[in-house]
Amino acid sequence: MQRLIRFTLLGWLILLVVPVQAATVSGLVYVDANGNGACEAGEQPLAGVLVSDGGQVVSTDARGRYVLPLSQTGTLVRLSIPSGYWPSGHRWFERVASAEAATCDFPLRAETQASPWRMVQVTDIHHIVPATDKISAFCEQINAAQPPVALVVSTGDLVMDSNPVRDEIIIRRLFTDYALALAPLQVPLFNVPGNHDHPQVRTELSPEGPLYGQRGYEALVGPPWYSFDYAGVHLLALNASLVDSTARSVPSGFSAECLAWLRADLALTPPETPLLIFCHQPPRACRNSQTLQAALAGRRVLGIFCGHTHAAREYDWAGYRVYESGALSGAWWTGPCPDGKPRGFRLLKVTPEEVETEYVSAAEPEPVAATQGSPCGAICGTMVLPRQPE
Repeated sequence: MQRLIRFTLLGWLILLVVPVQAATVSGLVYVDANGNGACEAGEQPLAGVLVSDGGQVVSTDARGRYVLPLSQTGTLVRLSIPSGYWPSGHRWFERVASAEAATCDFPLRAETQASPWRMVQVTDIHHIVPATDKISAFCEQINAAQPPVALVVSTGDLVMDSNPVRDEIIIRRLFTDYALALAPLQVPLFNVPGNHDHPQVRTELSPEGPLYGQRGYEALVGPPWYSFDYAGVHLLALNASLVDSTARSVPSGFSAECLAWLRADLALTPPETPLLIFCHQPPRACRNSQTLQAALAGRRVLGIFCGHTHAAREYDWAGYRVYESGALSGAWWTGPCPDGKPRGFRLLKVTPEEVETEYVSAAEPEPVAATQGSPCGAICGTMVLPRQPE
């Protein structure tokens, strides 16, 4: 960053360009033993933990400290949760402004993470208010699972379709209703963006708007790509949607920014670490899938998990096992998925050596009276129901 300084000397106008120290975000990653959210004497700092702004990735030093330069417009600072720990209050990312230096600490608690462990991948929820009872039944099914589920990753198309929506109030309501519907989950939920989670792209509105495309997802949900560890496995969430503002479309592919972050993250991750990868679109459907293949070269990938097609199948791609999962929404809540599989989700049993998966049918809720929802939510749901997702 540079600053232009003007002054006069003996009647002459002098212009100097001088460097200005960029604002930074810095902080501490530590074990919050007493759970009060403040680092106190005797509480352990954690070294070697990854922290990122979605572009740069740094590792905490021996004192548990990190420093990141801030971007011009602000930053979503995200913690790559280390194995054997969990953030207090599931707080693993923070929004910071770029106007001045910021401080962002991440308190963690130690927890036992035995292997094997179980998690759920759910995809293509396409939330609409009339389907809230079905999503509630899903939450109850996960909460009651035995052995217990450690976490849930929702791999995109969280809402029915935000692409053609112009009104910012309606866009905010779409994502708020989604969050409220999944709030009953008693295990941590991580989200990944899908093509339908990029607002205003199929409108004439300016790409510079605060809720346009990926910017809207970041504002209303969180980081579009990130990583974390669990029981010795490194989980990577990627955005496989590109925004073409000229064509007003959301083609499948990985942005240069996402891939640069992925390479930076993996550069600080030991090469022998097993990986689980989550994205919305199958890599083979992405226009630049070879760039993902190159970024993963030499890595031990236990599986790539995605959705988008509303079909449940598995196959090999570029030497990796890919699992497409059927949609929780089925075929627009009318019943089974287009391939005949029931509405459902994928259950994973994970160790550092392998992953076993099972596609599980979603529990059907008991018949209830018509769902009561916000007028805005109901409008959003009926507005886009006729169109099949791409």
